Amino acid sequence: MTHDNGFMNRRIMSFLNRKLLRRLLLFSAFLSAAGLLRLSRAVGLADAAANNVTASAVAVTVSNPTSSALQDFHTRCAQPGVVVCEGFDNASTFAQTGGRQGIHPSTSNGSVMTRDATTARSGTSAHCVVLAQTGPDACGSFKKGFGRIFGQNTTFYVQFAQKIDANVLNQHPTDPSGSSTFFKQQIIASFEGGTCASKELTTVNLYDRGFPSMYSQCGGDTFQIAIPTNDFLLEQGNQTKLLGDRVDSGYNCHYIKANNGPNSCATYPAGVWVTYYYKVQIGTWGSPNSNIYAWRALPNEGYKEWIKIQNHTLQNKEPGSGYDMIDLLNYYTGRDGGRAFGQTGATWYDELIVSMQPIAAPAVPPELP
Repeated sequence: MTHDNGFMNRRIMSFLNRKLLRRLLLFSAFLSAAGLLRLSRAVGLADAAANNVTASAVAVTVSNPTSSALQDFHTRCAQPGVVVCEGFDNASTFAQTGGRQGIHPSTSNGSVMTRDATTARSGTSAHCVVLAQTGPDACGSFKKGFGRIFGQNTTFYVQFAQKIDANVLNQHPTDPSGSSTFFKQQIIASFEGGTCASKELTTVNLYDRGFPSMYSQCGGDTFQIAIPTNDFLLEQGNQTKLLGDRVDSGYNCHYIKANNGPNSCATYPAGVWVTYYYKVQIGTWGSPNSNIYAWRALPNEGYKEWIKIQNHTLQNKEPGSGYDMIDLLNYYTGRDGGRAFGQTGATWYDELIVSMQPIAAPAVPPELP
């Protein structure tokens, strides 16, 4: 009889344990659904913030972040005003669509950016191999639409992270004539107008100087400021009191190298994740009333300004009423594909955000530096 009672007790306990397990599983599913609902509502706020143009839905993947870097990225993506959130964390991002958006193969060697889980700002990243011997288009590009158009009298913000290794920085390629050529990092433009256009906003290692510069109008409008003594500020984040700025902060990179100190220019650091951040205030096309600002943030640091172009004239001579896309790429105009320069290297992109509101700098170090 005692044996029978023990048997019955074990059956009762087994039943209760299964019942408790089912309740725990149901409760866990409820919490996950609630978190997804909160995130969906946050994204809905971003869409509702659009003023004069309908914004498309923001694709945000909920993956229960296992790292603080990924959680920080998701937090920035969930803020009001965000219209693009691309973390390069999904295999579907790297499917070649054949359309205007997504991964596009190189026109020089046929290669494409690939998903990389070994180095990333958070999660996984887009990996671009820059061969020692290649034509202008090193690894193709990634194009992303904003889902809306930013035209006259609008303001938008763009943020992305990029890491460039020492081999890329040390290639120093030329065109077939022997003249220096240099890589572009990103182009903010429009699908209709294209990336070599009047209203593009391009970040480029201009003349292979080793620090980022910006231009518009397919290189015809360089973002620099003339100052006394026949010098130019190629980066203007630290504008002096002579230029009317009461605060000296950021990078102040001179054309005349002798006028630069050790920290005057936002020199590219090799093998370091750098977050680039842009604020574009569009006035009216063809009038001197637009402002373009750019900052960068190194790991464990806040923003430091390197572009400050105010009361500038932005043109729009192509189809389309404004900016609606970004192109992430490694492209050297005229690069001589018949020669090898240095050693094969790589660059990576991650954490692309576009918003109608300011975007905070990353709060934690990269996950996989």
